[in-house]
Amino acid sequence: MLSDREAKERHAFMTSARREHELQQVLTREEELAEGHEELRFTGYVAVTAASEYELELACKEVRRQASRSKLQLVRLAGEQASSFTCVLPLCRGLR
Repeated sequence: MLSDREAKERHAFMTSARREHELQQVLTREEELAEGHEELRFTGYVAVTAASEYELELACKEVRRQASRSKLQLVRLAGEQASSFTCVLPLCRGLR
């Protein structure tokens, strides 16, 4: 990306804001790696339950608000509740 940018500048081509943003992200990530940050992504599941549909909507809004404050990205698994629910079951709870 950097050499692409240099070539465009050398031949007086304009770079787009999108390319500049991508380049900045690459440079930031390289800096993080050089400082010892690991490349890591993980997936977690959150189940929200409530006694009524109204309470469920309120609870979902609160979960989304808290996730946003924690810089977490939530994806609602609409239509996949049955298969997704198995990911939040307390398996092996209480084993010693």
